Amino acid sequence: MRLAAIEAAHQLAPDDAVPPLLAMLNTAEADEIAAVQSALVRTPGDKVLSASAAALAKAPPPVRVALLDLLARRGAKSNVETVFAAAGDNEASVRTAAFRALGVLAAAETAPRVIELTLKATEEDERTEAVSAVVQVCGRIADAGAQAAPVLAAIGQNTGEKRALLLAALAQLGGQEALQAAVADTKSEDVAVQDAAFAALAAWKDASAAEPLLDLARSTERTKQHVVALRGYFHLVGLPSGRPPEQTVRMYEDGIAVAKRPDEKRTALGGLAQLKHLAALRAVAKHLDDPELQAEAASAVAQIALPKDEKEQPLRGADMVAALKKAAEVTKDDALRGRITEYLNNLPKPDEANLAQGKPVTTSVAQQGDRSPDKAVDGNSADPNSAWFGAAWPSWLKVDLEQPAKIDSAHVTFYWDGTRSYQYTVDVSLDDKEWKTVADLSNNDKPATSRGVMHTFEPVEARYVRVSILKNSVNEAVHLVELRVFAAGTAPKLASLPQPDAEGFTPLFNGRDLTGWVGSTNGYVVEDG
Repeated sequence: MRLAAIEAAHQLAPDDAVPPLLAMLNTAEADEIAAVQSALVRTPGDKVLSASAAALAKAPPPVRVALLDLLARRGAKSNVETVFAAAGDNEASVRTAAFRALGVLAAAETAPRVIELTLKATEEDERTEAVSAVVQVCGRIADAGAQAAPVLAAIGQNTGEKRALLLAALAQLGGQEALQAAVADTKSEDVAVQDAAFAALAAWKDASAAEPLLDLARSTERTKQHVVALRGYFHLVGLPSGRPPEQTVRMYEDGIAVAKRPDEKRTALGGLAQLKHLAALRAVAKHLDDPELQAEAASAVAQIALPKDEKEQPLRGADMVAALKKAAEVTKDDALRGRITEYLNNLPKPDEANLAQGKPVTTSVAQQGDRSPDKAVDGNSADPNSAWFGAAWPSWLKVDLEQPAKIDSAHVTFYWDGTRSYQYTVDVSLDDKEWKTVADLSNNDKPATSRGVMHTFEPVEARYVRVSILKNSVNEAVHLVELRVFAAGTAPKLASLPQPDAEGFTPLFNGRDLTGWVGSTNGYVVEDG
């Protein structure tokens, strides 16, 4: 009945209901306090705010908490001094609510006051809310580079537990000066401050603390600090970033090299499993022979290599197939083995003659979007969007065949749309230093087609093959769909284009069947007569 009366009073006369509702709080049960608070939050105007602020002093602790939350929810900045006073309350629950409200209401210039109150906090929940308030208030400083300044100033004046508390705030504010201060405190003579600095770096707001954490994991002799540093490092490496995936893979591998326990390596494998990239696949596949990591490595291989759905572009190449076969061999998870086996059985037959498929590639320019260099050697020349998109020309893509081979053919397919042409050369090298040009289309003006161009040349011993793109006729980027390389005498013959007849017409097929057709046969039917 009382709950219904509270709502009815608010609905009928919201302004007139404020005093009795506030009075009711002093004797209300928890559910009634929540109902009154809800009604007051929905009461328009400033009268309810000033009345709530005035009622704080004499209200019992649970009510003071409710009123402070009310002021915060209503954005009552004009009553912020009342909230500051409540942050010095005798009751920890009230102080905690006051810090929560200060995080919403306090202006940037009050940051030193909030910090001073934070350093007086005694209870864990209170300290958590106090640090959060410091971060929120400092975050309102207009100059992003100066947001950590009030905390840095306070750190210089405090030691022990208070300094440790401020380090937690620095982690959420970030910035170069804050990072330097936290790293410096990892060398403090006070072990508690050391531990707090390690924890702060591990919880840093961005990956700028990753390298310092890795250095600390290498150098510290304390097990606890090593664990905190390396876990924090892997956490930061896994944060969203604009790094190329290959760099992220290297960072995970650097962490694995420092790891001392299988659990730490498992954390890295879990991070690598989030990267749909051949470099990540190769990195996790290295651990398929480690009995302590086989289960996680096999799971990571499957997570990287198996598409989530039909829309996701699959990884391709010999390394992908080899990793999946090995994962199926070592896993003790029957369901996982079944998924891998089914996927492998449905893969198209690999182009075994193509020496470039799935091999390591490097480029001279950054990629566009997710069109990574490995897509130019994934064995898929039928899909123009399964391609390396380079940001600019002139530029090059180089494939490492991983061992010398006598080659005499390179099949190059660029993105085709019937209009654009590419000017390029194909060069080969045995040592990645001295190069020989084996195909020169530097003056080409013929539009690229889905058939690509098969370049044949005198057999030459080479390990590296490079396509140097000099110009794209339509825009600033380069789009290499596929580069295939063949050992001497193994290149397939491409279907010949139909030739014009005596009258100058080019037949698409011979009138009886689809002989000579080089396009799509979907939707076409040949009938007798």
